[in-house]
Amino acid sequence: MSNKINKIKLVARLSDLILLILIFPFYFGYRSPFPNKDLSFFENIWLIIIPIFLAGLLIAFKRERLGAYTIIIPILLGLIVSIISNNNPAILMVLPIIPAVLFLISSYQKNN
Repeated sequence: MSNKINKIKLVARLSDLILLILIFPFYFGYRSPFPNKDLSFFENIWLIIIPIFLAGLLIAFKRERLGAYTIIIPILLGLIVSIISNNNPAILMVLPIIPAVLFLISSYQKNN
């Protein structure tokens, strides 16, 4: 059982690291990383959410469960806002949920 948990944790950490490497440059390269009057409401919402789940990706290396929830909750809120505001949901923003779910699985398996 421990070997299975270690494999899940390894996949979670690798996917977490890949996402961090890919998302950081795009986030800071997208004009200003702060909400902006020139952008739409939808884009400003994601500019607020992205640093929160990036922090969650970093937190998950030390505290898996806290990091996972810090990733999942803002993304779900962003998707809800996009549905309410009649925008197409940003499907690529769902990718960080994959390592978050893996971190949750490994953290809950450790406790059992």
